[in-house]
Amino acid sequence: MAKGIEKSKVFLILATKRYMVKINSGNYADNCLKEFQYAGSKRFDRIVVAALEPDMMKSTTKWIGRFKLALSRQVPVDLITLSNDAIDRLAESINQRMQTPNASSDLTPLMCDIYPRLNPCTSEAWAKGKVENFTLGTRSWIIDEFCDWYNKKQSAVFILVGDGGVGKSVIMAELCHRGGALKTAEDVEKSKADERVEPRRKSSRVRSLWRRSKKERQPIFVAAYHFFRHDQVTTAAPKEALVSIAWQLCLSVPGFADVLDSVSFGGIRDKPLADVFQTILVDPLNNLGSDQMRQVVVLDALDECSKSDDVLTKVIRTWKDVMPSWLSLVVSTRPEGEIQRGITNNSLDSKVLELKDEENFRDIEMHIEHLLCDMKDTVEQKDVASCAKILSER
Repeated sequence: MAKGIEKSKVFLILATKRYMVKINSGNYADNCLKEFQYAGSKRFDRIVVAALEPDMMKSTTKWIGRFKLALSRQVPVDLITLSNDAIDRLAESINQRMQTPNASSDLTPLMCDIYPRLNPCTSEAWAKGKVENFTLGTRSWIIDEFCDWYNKKQSAVFILVGDGGVGKSVIMAELCHRGGALKTAEDVEKSKADERVEPRRKSSRVRSLWRRSKKERQPIFVAAYHFFRHDQVTTAAPKEALVSIAWQLCLSVPGFADVLDSVSFGGIRDKPLADVFQTILVDPLNNLGSDQMRQVVVLDALDECSKSDDVLTKVIRTWKDVMPSWLSLVVSTRPEGEIQRGITNNSLDSKVLELKDEENFRDIEMHIEHLLCDMKDTVEQKDVASCAKILSER
């Protein structure tokens, strides 16, 4: 029994009223109770319960005793009638539990419970691909702009504006990386090695990443991020972005998961964007203490969002008025119509990244030089600098 439960991807409980009574009776000689308790202690992040009898899904029916304790905040799947819809619901619940991150020292039972209820999407793989393209030493002038804005504490929102192809997403991914929200494969391996000696706090890891550059800067901590993509329906959707951010805040902001747990997620994606923003971010964050560590949320490629105007008016423009002062927002976008007018008309802090900027040419040259250094069989190392200069000017 123990081996089967520990190796299972999902522990499915097909619950009847009689089964519930057996569990709640507390007869320790009963194998049903033993299995139930063992699964509750070892696989709490993989339990799915389905109700098989009439009335079990009614609000008047109370899930009591050990059932209520072990399956707190779990919504049973209605399997009273074995219809195609019912089977689809069960399959979806099982799939959500299988997608839940494995319980670890970083994920409390509460977080593992919240994850399938939120069912967030992620743009992590895309962001990692971008940060792998970053060349250390480049984009220093843009990072200086971020740090200057961050240190002045005069505004809650900063927007990086630039045409397609100038490298906005790489810059935003590097900000997420330095800020501790995004780990590369190299970071993961280093963390494993460090933890064998002594566990490392996020703050110390972030400071070491910022120290890689020769310039002394105050670290910017990133609490959450989302990279919009026009070619993917889910990651282009603004509500999905907010849900993803809410999940990441459970991991990065102490106490947020506890506050968010009291929120009803039922039909959250059917609500207007402003209501979603208020329900899962504004209200829970403002219920936390004001002594939180200062952090930022990063939104990349606003222009690729399926409803960018809504995000601009309902989220970005209202951020400074409704969000706590310790959580700021960094956004990148192309300078498109309504977005550009919204930035200008609302006097939002912004930096325009021009392809022909002198600093940009220097960055391109440095990046090409970095690539050529890896091509020892093709380019003589003594010619790298001159080749890089010629290529950057083309």
